[in-house]
Amino acid sequence: IGNYNIEGVELDALLITNYSIQILEFKNWGGTIIARENGTWKSGEKDINGGASNKNPFVQMRTNRSRTLGGLKRFLKRRDLARILGVIIFSQDAIIYDEGISETTKKWLKICDNRGLKNALLDTQTEIVFQREDMLSMPDKLLISEFVKYDHPSDGTKELLPLPAYREETALSFYSDLLEATKLEYIRGTYQTYRSTL
Repeated sequence: IGNYNIEGVELDALLITNYSIQILEFKNWGGTIIARENGTWKSGEKDINGGASNKNPFVQMRTNRSRTLGGLKRFLKRRDLARILGVIIFSQDAIIYDEGISETTKKWLKICDNRGLKNALLDTQTEIVFQREDMLSMPDKLLISEFVKYDHPSDGTKELLPLPAYREETALSFYSDLLEATKLEYIRGTYQTYRSTL
């Protein structure tokens, strides 16, 4: 889901699969990146801010993660959503020094450039969090119900399809947006794998 607003924060993207919930934050930076929990993030001599808040990207992601967790628990009426991952993606090639990020934080926060995106997205838990029925009900529960549920008459399976008037802005165009933002060809396989879980 691109540009999703929840609990007063706007997420660049929210990726929900059967196995995980991931908040994706894109940064148009590259080069030598200094990432830390406390203090300013740097790209060379320039400061990297965490969106409109002018805080560092860690503080931005921590806030987004906390609010997203609260909102998803409320929308999905589930209390078992403790694991939400955050991925900060630098769209330009980068060497990332993350020694200022604690090991505890690294359990839920991945920082990568476009070359490491595939590994960051696939680094999820193996336990199923959302069943097929959960995934099918997600658009209604997240208040993005510009989708219609289509029952295949031949085999009774269900599929989510965007309404024609909304087609260009739906999560189905997420692959295109992600590819454009990161210029990664292998995202197609990752996205197609994700789509096959619906």
